[in-house]
Amino acid sequence: MDDSIESATIGRNQAPSTARSIAIIVSLVLISEVVSFEFNMISPALPAIGKHYQGSQIGWVFTAMLIVGGASLPIIGKMGDRFGKRLILLSGTGSLAFGAILCALSWSFPVMIVGRAFQGVGMVALVLTYGLVRDLVPPRLVPIGIGALGTGVGVSAIIGPFIGGWLTETVGFRAPFVVLAVYAMATILLVFAVVPETPVRNPQYINYLSGLSLGVTLGFLIAAVTFAGYRVPLFIVGVLALAVFVISEFRSRSPLVPLRFVRDSGILPILIVAILIGAIFNSNVTFIPQILQSKATDGQGNGLGLSPATYSLYYAVVMGIFGALTGVLIGFLCRKFSPRLSFMVSAIAWCVGAALVATGSINSIPMAIVLGALFGIGTGSYHSSVSNLVVESVHDTDQGLGASLKTTAEQFAGAVATGFLGVLVVNSTVGTDSATGTRVVDMSGFDTIYVIYVVLAALALLVAVFMKNGRQPASGGTRTQSVESSPLKPSPLEPSK
Repeated sequence: MDDSIESATIGRNQAPSTARSIAIIVSLVLISEVVSFEFNMISPALPAIGKHYQGSQIGWVFTAMLIVGGASLPIIGKMGDRFGKRLILLSGTGSLAFGAILCALSWSFPVMIVGRAFQGVGMVALVLTYGLVRDLVPPRLVPIGIGALGTGVGVSAIIGPFIGGWLTETVGFRAPFVVLAVYAMATILLVFAVVPETPVRNPQYINYLSGLSLGVTLGFLIAAVTFAGYRVPLFIVGVLALAVFVISEFRSRSPLVPLRFVRDSGILPILIVAILIGAIFNSNVTFIPQILQSKATDGQGNGLGLSPATYSLYYAVVMGIFGALTGVLIGFLCRKFSPRLSFMVSAIAWCVGAALVATGSINSIPMAIVLGALFGIGTGSYHSSVSNLVVESVHDTDQGLGASLKTTAEQFAGAVATGFLGVLVVNSTVGTDSATGTRVVDMSGFDTIYVIYVVLAALALLVAVFMKNGRQPASGGTRTQSVESSPLKPSPLEPSK
C-alpha cells in the first residue's frame, strides 16, 4: 500500500482523537441524511406529483426507490466489505444525485420512476455509514454515533419537510429534487475530505445475478397487483425472475441471503422486527400526506385538507424534531440499559400512533402534531436501537452484510406494503372541494391500512419481548470484534461451478 494512503488510514486499533471522531461522525451523519431527504423532502410533494401526472399509482414514487434499494443493498454491503466502505458510499450517493436531477427534469411519470430507481442505490448510506463509524471511531463513541446516524442531527428531519413543502407550494414539485441533488453532491465532497477509508476487508464473492433477479421479482410481482391491465405478463416475468434467483442462490458459495450467517449471528429476530416496522414507516410516508392533505367525504374523522407547507409544519417537522432528539437519546439509553428495551419504545409509539389514525382521531391541528410526535419517537427509537442491535450481534468484518440484510428487510417490506396496501386506496378520491381545490377522499381504505399497522407494531413488540439479542448495555461492537468469532469465514472469490 502507498505510504500516503497507509498514513491516512484509521482502524479500530488506531482510534483517532475525540475531536477527529466527532468530525467523522458529523460528516457521515450529513451524508446519511440524504436518504432521509429522499423521503421527507419529497413526501409533501406526493399529492402534487400525482395531480401533475394525473395518475393513481403515485405510490410508485416510493415503491420503485424501495425495490431498487432493497435489491442492491445486500450487494452494496458486500462491495463495501470487499472494496472499501467509503468508496462504495460515495459511488452510491453519486447515483442518488443523478437520479434526483433526472426527476427534476422528468417529462413523464415513467421518467420520474426511473429517476427514483437511481435514487434507491443511494440508500447505500443506510448500510455503510454504520460500518464506518464502527471501524473508525473509539468503541465508547460508537453507540452515540449510531444513535446520531439513525435520525441525523436534525438537518433533514427538521428542515427537509419544511423545505419540501414550501418549495412544492411556491415553486413546484420539481424544486425539492434540485435541492436534493445539490445536497448530495456537497456531502460527497465533505466525506471525501474528512472521512478516511476503513482498512477492514472481507474478500468475498459477490453474486450480482441474485441481486438483479430479486429486484426484478419483487418489482414485477408488485406491479402485477397494482396494474390490473397487465397483470398476467407482469406476473409471469416476476415468477421467472424468482426462479432465476432461487437457482442462483442454490448454486452460489456466497448467496445473497446466507442462511448460516442469519442463523449463527443471531440476527434473525432483528430481521423480523425490521420487516414488521419497516413495512410501517416505509409505506406510511406514502399514505400520511394523502390523508392530511385531503378532506374526508363526510367531513369528519381523518383528513385536514392541509397545504404542502402546513402539512410539513404541523406534522412532518414535528416528526423530524422528535425523531432527531429521540434517536440521540436512545443512543445513550442503549449504552446505559439495552438496545432491546429501547426498541420496545419504538413499537409502542408506532402502535399508539397508528391506532389514532385507524380510529379517525386525526381531525384537528393539535392531533396532527401529536401524531407527528408519536411517529417521530417511533422512527428515532427504531433506527437507533435496531442499528445498535446489529452492531452488537454481527462480527466486525460482516458489518456491511448485517446492516444490508437489516435495511433490505426494511426496504422490501416497505415496497410490498406500499404496493399491496395502496390497492385499498387506489380509487379513494371521490372529488374536489370547489372552494379550496382540496381532494375529497373516502378514508375507509386508509383506516384499514392503519389497523394493519397496529397489528404489525404489536407483533414487533411481541418479538422484542422474547428476543435474546441486546439484553445487555451496548458495547460499541467490542463483543464481536475478534476475527475468530465470525460466523462466516471469508468467502471464496470465485463462485461454485
